[in-house]
Amino acid sequence: MTKNKKENEPEIKKEKEMSKSANKDEKKEKKKIDKKDKLIEELKQENTALKDKLIRKTAELDNVIKRCEKEKLDMISYANEKLLLKLLDLVDDMDKAVEAGKESHNPDTILTGVEMIYEKAKKLLEDEGVKAIESHVGKPFDVNFHDAMVSMPSEHPEGTVVQEIQKGYTLRDKVLRHSKVITSSGEPNEKKDANNE
Repeated sequence: MTKNKKENEPEIKKEKEMSKSANKDEKKEKKKIDKKDKLIEELKQENTALKDKLIRKTAELDNVIKRCEKEKLDMISYANEKLLLKLLDLVDDMDKAVEAGKESHNPDTILTGVEMIYEKAKKLLEDEGVKAIESHVGKPFDVNFHDAMVSMPSEHPEGTVVQEIQKGYTLRDKVLRHSKVITSSGEPNEKKDANNE
């Protein structure tokens, strides 16, 4: 049995070494698994933090969008506030002119007051960038500045502006209102017939 024991000793040693090696491998594997579990947990925490951050940033962006929309609506609603305040001054002046007209029997005084208000209104419009389109009577009709209301025979060539019914205005470089005009349809039929004879 001692012999057997001695013969088995190398095998036992080998088994112990294998067992130690297996234990080492198990420990290494367990460390790897622990590291992976720890990494997974860190990634889960990071994922949760990123989701929270995304939710906050999305809510923040929604608030910014809503605030911008409100500011835009306010700007549109109150864009003409300064102009309207200036127009109220004109309304006050007109009110005074009406009252003065009721009390005064001098048409020249009333006319002078109305002319002053008219000049003030023109200046207000010019200050805002509004200018009258110069009269094009005697010049060719231009669709960019004119609205032809009617065409009538005249001594002017066909397509020429013969009368301005209502002034047009521009706001800086844009036509705000086209001039309403009457255009020439050419010479009257009587003159054409006389020229043909």
